[in-house]
Amino acid sequence: MESLNYRFVTSSLRNLLQSHAEEMLSLIETLKKSLKAAPAGTLNVSPHQGTFQYYRVLPSTGKKGRYISKEQRSLAQKLSQRDYDKALLVELQKQLKAIDKCIPACKPEQFGLLWQKLHPARRALVKPYVLPDDEYSRLWTNLEYKGRRFDDAAPQLMSAKGERVRSKSEIIIADTLFRLGVPYRYEFPYKMCDGNRRITVYPDFTCLNVRTRQEFIWEHFGLIEDSGYAKNMIAKLELYAANDFFAGVNLLTSQESYEHPLNTVYVERVVRKFLL
Repeated sequence: MESLNYRFVTSSLRNLLQSHAEEMLSLIETLKKSLKAAPAGTLNVSPHQGTFQYYRVLPSTGKKGRYISKEQRSLAQKLSQRDYDKALLVELQKQLKAIDKCIPACKPEQFGLLWQKLHPARRALVKPYVLPDDEYSRLWTNLEYKGRRFDDAAPQLMSAKGERVRSKSEIIIADTLFRLGVPYRYEFPYKMCDGNRRITVYPDFTCLNVRTRQEFIWEHFGLIEDSGYAKNMIAKLELYAANDFFAGVNLLTSQESYEHPLNTVYVERVVRKFLL
């Protein structure tokens, strides 16, 4: 039995509904402004000799409306747009009302809490289908693995978490992740396809967005002005793409040069954008 790792079991379901509601509200405001500026009346379309004629319907014109000549084509377009905007506005308001009712009742975190609320003696006997975020994060973080070994002559650089890393820039990244409470694994091994070969790759960091339960790998490129290093960087990014790791989707990158060293402001912005 495996625990589920779907977005519907996390608070992201509610966040998704809230995001849709915000988009709807924005579009509703746009439609209201458009309708306010639109000409009065509605559009009546009537077949005529294999084509169509357009009529503007107002309270004073009767049901058929007043004929719109070809020279007034823009008026027909505006009236047609007005009719569409009005219908869309009604449907959006209807859907928004349904979402507003759904959001307070949507409590997907309760799935995980059911297991957490069990008596410890019972909990020890149960393999949960859905884990609460803190338990999922704990199990994810504590997974045992064998990372890349350090050369004997490599400097002893330690993160705030107490683990050894390879550069001062990696200390910045590790400490920012640790400070903001983002679970991560340092140099976790991945099996990837490199042409006809299967190779082991050790990205600098594998990070977990606890809210969405999505994993990201993070690569830091520290010598981008060096032509040989830049060539290897491109090759690595192409390798990641060939194995379905894409920047901004499930791959995060940072980079620096002698003139532009890595800074915590940039790292924190990346963390807050993708990992919180």
